[in-house]
Amino acid sequence: MPSRPFYTLDICRRLGVNTMNAEKPLPDMAKSEWVLMEALWARGQATATELQRDLESQQGWAYSTVKTMLDRLTEKGYVTWRRRGNIYEYSPRVRRKTVVQRVLDDVVDRVLEGAAAPFIQRLVERRRLTRDEAQELRKILDAYARGELPAESRDSNADDDPVEIDPRDTHEYPT
Repeated sequence: MPSRPFYTLDICRRLGVNTMNAEKPLPDMAKSEWVLMEALWARGQATATELQRDLESQQGWAYSTVKTMLDRLTEKGYVTWRRRGNIYEYSPRVRRKTVVQRVLDDVVDRVLEGAAAPFIQRLVERRRLTRDEAQELRKILDAYARGELPAESRDSNADDDPVEIDPRDTHEYPT
């Protein structure tokens, strides 16, 4: 019989959990998946029924639609689940802040070929920054010019908790 650490590593691999600290690129999310993730981030964990009720009035989604999207988000690596009796509870695997950072990095790297200035210019022109936002942006750029980075930027993944997997939850995912 394998030792517990190997068993845990095997579970992580089977569930698709990245066991290395390297940042793994996540697949893109559709707009509807963002809506569902926002609801899940707000709750922290929820069943498909709870999420469907939360989104029913604004989206009009049926339970089967929410369940299909949760399955897709699980396959993409954004969501994890845990079985409690006959109920499946879903939780975000990745914090909202991390996903936003990755999306913004992708836009700057892929679309703008690494140039951040057009991105900032678009924000300023199109989004009409408030005075407070403009002042905050100015402080960030000034600190950057001095070779300093805000504490948040130095350790952008510090708030990412590792995915905790209960070794008892090793059942097959329902289809």
